[in-house]
Amino acid sequence: MIEASKCRHCEKVIVPPRRTCPYCGNKTGEMSSVTLGSRGSVLSYTILEMPPDGFERPLVLALIELDQGAVVLCLGQEIDMGSVGIGSAVEVKHMTDGRLSFTLRNEDT
Repeated sequence: MIEASKCRHCEKVIVPPRRTCPYCGNKTGEMSSVTLGSRGSVLSYTILEMPPDGFERPLVLALIELDQGAVVLCLGQEIDMGSVGIGSAVEVKHMTDGRLSFTLRNEDT
């Protein structure tokens, strides 16, 4: 599960949780806490053949839209490069270092 916050004014869902909506600012009052599921789809992605130090190549980075509307940046894990595409169904999870990662999922599950 992924912790997030939801703006009571514009209803945008934000990951990670925040006290103030980055879209509306202070005028909205408190954000409400929400827990999101792990399913989503790829909005955009890139494959880095020359990633920064500390990462192995190729490094897949993707913007994932979760089913509840939040958009998160994730690292690809065990990804077949030819299978990643805009709209690909994915499962998002927390890595041990706190980052979010995604794996492709069978659309039937």
